[in-house]
Amino acid sequence: MLQTRQQIRNAEQNLAAQLRALAQLDANLEAGLVGIDQVDQLRQSVETNRATLLQAKTSLANQIENFKVNVLNIPADTAMALDEGFIQRFQFISPEMQSLQNDIGDFLAVYSFGAEEPLKEVEDPRQDKPGADPAAGQLVPPAVESQENEPLLLPSPTPAAEPPLEPADEGQSDRDAPPAAADQDDDLPLAAATEKLEAEVDRSVITKALDNLDALRERVETQAATVTEDLERVAIAAAFRIGRMRNSERETFDRELRLLADDLDRVRSQIDENEGTIQDLGDQLTVENLRPTADRVVELVAEIAAAVDEMSLIQARARVEAITIEPERIDPDLAFEIARANRLDWMNNRAALVDQWRLIQFNAMKLLAGLDLEIDGDLSTTGVNPARFRAPTGAMGGRLRFDAPLTRLLERNNFRQAILDYQQVRRQQIRYEDRIKLSIRQLLRQLELDERNLETQRRAVIIAIRRVDQTRLTLSQPAPPPPPPSPDGTIPLIDAAAGQLSPTATLNLIYAFNDLRSTQDALTSIWVNYYATRASLAYQLGVMDLDENGIWIEQPLTMAERSQDDEMPLPPPVPQEWLDHLEEIDPPPPLPRDADIKVQDPPGMFPSIIAKALPLNQKQHDADQPTTADEAGSVQPAAAESPEKRPWASLIPSFWKE
Repeated sequence: MLQTRQQIRNAEQNLAAQLRALAQLDANLEAGLVGIDQVDQLRQSVETNRATLLQAKTSLANQIENFKVNVLNIPADTAMALDEGFIQRFQFISPEMQSLQNDIGDFLAVYSFGAEEPLKEVEDPRQDKPGADPAAGQLVPPAVESQENEPLLLPSPTPAAEPPLEPADEGQSDRDAPPAAADQDDDLPLAAATEKLEAEVDRSVITKALDNLDALRERVETQAATVTEDLERVAIAAAFRIGRMRNSERETFDRELRLLADDLDRVRSQIDENEGTIQDLGDQLTVENLRPTADRVVELVAEIAAAVDEMSLIQARARVEAITIEPERIDPDLAFEIARANRLDWMNNRAALVDQWRLIQFNAMKLLAGLDLEIDGDLSTTGVNPARFRAPTGAMGGRLRFDAPLTRLLERNNFRQAILDYQQVRRQQIRYEDRIKLSIRQLLRQLELDERNLETQRRAVIIAIRRVDQTRLTLSQPAPPPPPPSPDGTIPLIDAAAGQLSPTATLNLIYAFNDLRSTQDALTSIWVNYYATRASLAYQLGVMDLDENGIWIEQPLTMAERSQDDEMPLPPPVPQEWLDHLEEIDPPPPLPRDADIKVQDPPGMFPSIIAKALPLNQKQHDADQPTTADEAGSVQPAAAESPEKRPWASLIPSFWKE
């Protein structure tokens, strides 16, 4: 269940990363850098991952409830939470880092800045229903809130073209002329007031955006400190791995860690510079520089988002390197000795085998000859006195009884059955020990396989992280500037496809995300399988100790008690002379052929065909034919029962010749 929970978390991170990439692709689509087909490919991948994620969550819920009912024997609606401390090491991107990435995406969705589009605050399209953000309505004054379609930060509104007036007489025109001039004079202060109000609204929006951006930057600094701790933890957690590396591998590992530390220092320096930039933009914000400030905010958001993405990859790389296992090398023979000394079922089986061996001796005692000496006597009284015992009135006798072991058929049968039972139990014990040895060897082999696969899968995760980083950089590359005019003043032709993304950019991004998730799931599966196999090995060796909560207490296997083969030998096999002696005393009944018993055919069946030996020549054949009726009805020897000195032709059945 914990492994499934971690796979769901990986799927959630993958879906969130694809949603952020989809927003970036939508921006590239508006800029003409990518086609709608590539955007739809990513959208389809997003919807597919959503459906898969919902199915995985449903399966986990069913699995938890089945565990409650079938294992814990409690109702399915009993509240229970999974302790995820066991799989916390596989959270390659911390929940705080993922929340920060999502908040930056929300910031971009709420505050839309662009050169073509006027500065405005829009509702987050990812929210369930419009108007869910309570802070969005507070930034728009009531005077502007009613003008939903009127953009902000536009040039001063120009007077709209007056609709053509209907023809009227000159008198009426003269009467209406002075009021028209007065209305134009009244519209000038109204336009100025509207422009001033729009500027104030724009300024408040930018001010709030800068405040939110500064709050995000502070959270980035906190996460940078966490990533620094993760890098420092790698050197301690991977000490066992480093000790087993070759010199070239150790140098490569140290160089990669230094590069990660340098990249993190560069990101932190950039975040520190952004702090001063945000402060300067807030101090220098005026009505005249609203548009340049908005453009600079867009650049800051892009820089911070790129820094967070890079930090998340550094954190993932550091945590991947920190995942280690410390295999305990143990020889199969040593493990077998530990199992012999600690397995209780092994002890019970050996006790049952010893009981069968003693039962043979118990039944054998009844086969011995018996010699009994019996002495009896009596002494009577004389006269009428009941207490007057006298020697002449007494009598004494004795008997000697000898019981020869000649007719003890029941005892011999019991002795023979005890021997057979002992042989069966002894073979079962030998087979039991062989199976334990086979299971131990397979578990040790599986541990070694998981150890090697962990390193292989670790490299696969690192490669997938680099692929995701490269595809993200491809999407964020700016469009190339137009070529300058030629010296003769002509403007060179511009390729329509210049600056556009590669036709396979979206597919590469989808494959990179999917491969990253699959490699993360595989790495988690290998580590969990290694832990489960190690627990199975401890169980097979009989050294699994549990605490009061049923949690396995891990202990070094080499510290367990051992028992060598000479300390606990198997009882000896039954001597062959015992069996031969029983055969001599009670020989088996004779077979029908040996007793000269004629085998009768079942009723309703054809008579048996007896194969006769084919004579060497016709004369010999005629001589071998039966001459009387008794000889014709007698049973003739088969070819397999013919003497060895007979020619090979005599082994051919006679009916073949006929």
